[in-house]
Amino acid sequence: MIENDDRLEVDSMSYEMTHQILMIKGPDATEFNLSEDGMPNYGNWFTWSELYIMNMYFFIQDPTF
Repeated sequence: MIENDDRLEVDSMSYEMTHQILMIKGPDATEFNLSEDGMPNYGNWFTWSELYIMNMYFFIQDPTF
């Protein structure tokens, strides 16, 4: 990853910004995976819960379920 001191950290982003990243780039976006421990950081509770609600929705909609 290219060092960028001016990069806005995901913890500093608004709900709308993290929502847009999730919808456009998905949960594996680089912005969510910059932590040293390898765990994704979605920045706020809203985006984290939105991700898991969508996962549950698609899981329930799966015909093999």
